[in-house]
Amino acid sequence: MNQTVLQTKLSMPHVGSLLNRQELLSRLTDYSQHGLTLITAPSGYGKTSLVVDWMNSSKCSYCWLSIDAKNNVASSFWLYVCAGLRRLDKSITKKAELLLENSYIEEYSTVRDALLESLEKLTRKWNRPHQLVMVFDDFHHIDDAKILESFNIFLDYLPDWINVVITSQDLPELKLPARCSKLKANVLLTQDLAFSVNQIESFLKIKLSLDLDEEKIASLFDKTEGWAAAIQLAGLAIKSTGDTSKLNSASSASFHENNFLSEFLFEEVFSRLSTQLKELLVNLSAVEFFTTELSDHINQSDRSQALIQELLDAGLFISVLDAKENWYRLHSLFQGWLRSQLLKSAHSEAIRQRAYEWLKQNGHYDQALDLALELRHYTSAARIFRCLYPSLQNIGHLDCVLKRLGEFPVEIIKEMPYLSIFKSAIDLHFYHYEEAQLYMGYVEQISRKFLQERWLKKGPERTNEIYRVGLENEGDVTFLTSGLKVLRSVVERFNGNVILAKELDQEIRASNQREDQRFLCWAHYGAAADAFNNDEIKQCISKGLVAIDLAKKYDDGACVIAILSWLLPALNFNGQLKLAIKMGEQNLSWLEKRALLNLPTISTIYLVMVGLYMEVNQLEKAWDFYYILLKCLEEFEEPRETVFRKNYTYVQLLNMSGLTSLAFSALEKLNQYQQRHFPKGATSGEFNVLTQLDVTALSALMELKTGNPFPLTQWACQEPSLEKHQCTMRLEYERLIYTAGKMLMGEDMSDYLTQLYVRSEQRGVLMRSIGCLLIPAKMYFGMGNIEEARVYFEKAIVLAAPCQYINLILEGEGKLKPLIELCIKSGIEPEYCQRLLVEIKVIGKRKYKAEPQPKLGNKKLIQTKSIIESESVPKIVELNQSNLVEKLSHREVEVLELLSLGYRNKEISERLNLSISTVKRHLQNIYGKLKVNSRTQALVQFNKLN
Repeated sequence: MNQTVLQTKLSMPHVGSLLNRQELLSRLTDYSQHGLTLITAPSGYGKTSLVVDWMNSSKCSYCWLSIDAKNNVASSFWLYVCAGLRRLDKSITKKAELLLENSYIEEYSTVRDALLESLEKLTRKWNRPHQLVMVFDDFHHIDDAKILESFNIFLDYLPDWINVVITSQDLPELKLPARCSKLKANVLLTQDLAFSVNQIESFLKIKLSLDLDEEKIASLFDKTEGWAAAIQLAGLAIKSTGDTSKLNSASSASFHENNFLSEFLFEEVFSRLSTQLKELLVNLSAVEFFTTELSDHINQSDRSQALIQELLDAGLFISVLDAKENWYRLHSLFQGWLRSQLLKSAHSEAIRQRAYEWLKQNGHYDQALDLALELRHYTSAARIFRCLYPSLQNIGHLDCVLKRLGEFPVEIIKEMPYLSIFKSAIDLHFYHYEEAQLYMGYVEQISRKFLQERWLKKGPERTNEIYRVGLENEGDVTFLTSGLKVLRSVVERFNGNVILAKELDQEIRASNQREDQRFLCWAHYGAAADAFNNDEIKQCISKGLVAIDLAKKYDDGACVIAILSWLLPALNFNGQLKLAIKMGEQNLSWLEKRALLNLPTISTIYLVMVGLYMEVNQLEKAWDFYYILLKCLEEFEEPRETVFRKNYTYVQLLNMSGLTSLAFSALEKLNQYQQRHFPKGATSGEFNVLTQLDVTALSALMELKTGNPFPLTQWACQEPSLEKHQCTMRLEYERLIYTAGKMLMGEDMSDYLTQLYVRSEQRGVLMRSIGCLLIPAKMYFGMGNIEEARVYFEKAIVLAAPCQYINLILEGEGKLKPLIELCIKSGIEPEYCQRLLVEIKVIGKRKYKAEPQPKLGNKKLIQTKSIIESESVPKIVELNQSNLVEKLSHREVEVLELLSLGYRNKEISERLNLSISTVKRHLQNIYGKLKVNSRTQALVQFNKLN
């Protein structure tokens, strides 16, 4: 995480009490039973002082957040909420902080829900913990709609032992009328905080040793309307001059325009300060927060500590943020005027420059960037930006980064290559390819210039040129060039310019093998993606495994996701289905631990996982991942290719679930989407959609399942080619479907199928090799030629058994059951065939009447790991045990059911929460009761009983 938490903003300020206001303190104590207390009044009415007095008198636990304009960004706001609560108990914020580590999170309700969940657990753990007060000081800085929306719900569901106190100069949009009407909130307004006549008299006597007659006190009340700051300053002015004429001549209205206040402050109070104090105050207005060391550096003096203490003793201008670390700030009521005086000064730029240098040198980059931008020192600002956000792999919270980038003029971003490459990287993550390419062009121009001038300019002249564009040295130029090549390669490959993308990958490999290797994973990713599309699955797996190891080494989550979207399907096609699922689950867990499940591209992994679980006939899991996918598409603007794949997958899910009419309805909508967004079909420029069949072919296959072969025979009238696309993988898939269509027309396609089988075998596409055997098996079986069908089917079963393919063989139905039973009789992969028979029963019992509803309801927080690990044990089947001497126990039936689904002893033990030795004992009991000696025999008997 690149955002810094300033501990000073989490410390309760040390403010001197204006007056002991027991009545208000009692009201705050009473209000603490109602959840939310809002104190709203203009600056200078003592809001913060009142809360500090209450905290000191109540002695209850609290967490304090001093809010400023920089917190008006969702990630920053919730980061500070977490930091405050962490001081109470680290367990509260653990899950939320993991989510906040996510650079790409947009929906902060997940963070809010994680905090609420942890607070609820703490409530249950301690029954009712001691009261906690959460103070949000100066909340008027928050007006971001995302923050207010999520914070409102946060307030709604906080446990009753937490009281929230907010100070603000105006009423925030927190549904206050509704909360107050339900006695869930109370509000203290300006008139509640205003001093009465008696309080003014007491204040002047106690704090300023000033004794005024009743007439002057009444006049002061009339003119100030009880405004604490104005009363204090007026008292100081009267005390120093003894003159009340200005008080008598001032109008009440002028107070709230700050005219009267500034008159007394700067003509009577400020003007009577020593020259050193006046210079100190004006110069310190250059920064938001300061220490004595920073003050000494700004003022070129070593007397800051004594001067600051003098002001604190007088109760003027300065507030203590953190006494231990000596952090202070100017009171917000006065900072604006003091800053205006600084900007009028001839030394203004020098003062601010000194402040910038100290802040940068001491690592306070946020304030340093503010000053660099204010001074229009954009080269320095670009380098500070680099310090705040040092990596393209972990570029910080996008809302903060984009806000910071927005503070630079567009022309400056174009001239500073590090800013441009950041902008293009963010655009690329959100699929804004045109915008990304525009800013890549700016980086490319500067990069090309440096390469051309490498031998023309040397020494100081070249160093100065590098420095001028916000870079530090030659290493920065090399880093920038490599990063640009990675971005350009991704974009060119997406656009179908594979040759150019390969050239860029080669350049990345050549440069990064010698120097920094953090970009090598992207070059291997490109090679894996190209190999997949070229139908070279073995090569895809080889390159993909190297790429994913490198990506994890450098914690490049975006690259991990990009690789998995090709590697997992490749493993599936290669026959490594179990490894594909395992790798998918492990890497989702890896991404979750790094809070990267909200990366915009994560939807591609969920799409793959849906397909993998469909293949193993676990439709509930497939639907679970589909609903997670929908949530991703809600949160991010996806490209048309991803939306097409989502709709395509939806049709397949409905069809496999037996919801045929819904599937054809969804297919029609998919067809309309394809015609609207891909009017000429998939072209080489639409990279992400190339591996999917077009809608016409998908429709023909679905019609074939219903017994209508005509659409497929019509589709197969023309042999597939690369005319519409440049994807060999898709072409070979189309050829397989083409073969089926031709065979339906009665043509002999044996040679064509043989050639396709050999190519598939050579390239490692085992799934298609099996398909080459299944098509003639199904054709002969449909014609009643069982023996001929059996020859092909047995070969297919031998290939498929080690891979444990399910849907590939069954296609969501059980029409091939006789052939499976023949394989068992012949001893052909009996365990695998037995599992296929069990899966046919699962399909037969599956009674979807409508699309299943998401189990997670409206919860915003989706934990993929919990879905992966929470698969329920299959329902216990009802067995006919009348012929058994001794019946199987409930647990033994559970073990046998899992055994029939292909689970090994370890997997059964994990699923049923048993030890492996207990599972083995159950198996021995099962063998004895069924009078068998092996798993295979037990499964045969199980099938007879079921």
